Amino acid sequence: MDQGTYQTPNGTVAAAQRNTPATDMYINSFNYKMVTQGTILHESMHNLTRLSDRGLKLLLGLHLGGSATDDINHILEENGCAGTN
Repeated sequence: MDQGTYQTPNGTVAAAQRNTPATDMYINSFNYKMVTQGTILHESMHNLTRLSDRGLKLLLGLHLGGSATDDINHILEENGCAGTN
């Protein structure tokens, strides 16, 4: 499965399918306390755009580097696109 993955220094929190039909999203039950509205929007954006994390970072104007992708969630939350719950 071609997927986008939400990574933090503590490991994978969530992943989303990007290939057609891009409808699936997966939440790591061991990191469920790290799931926010930003996480859900981040993974939904993979489904909707079929972009990788690198593609989403470029779309959102974020710096490319490192394997962590929590910066995608943070920029969505900072701009009022999603709550931090």
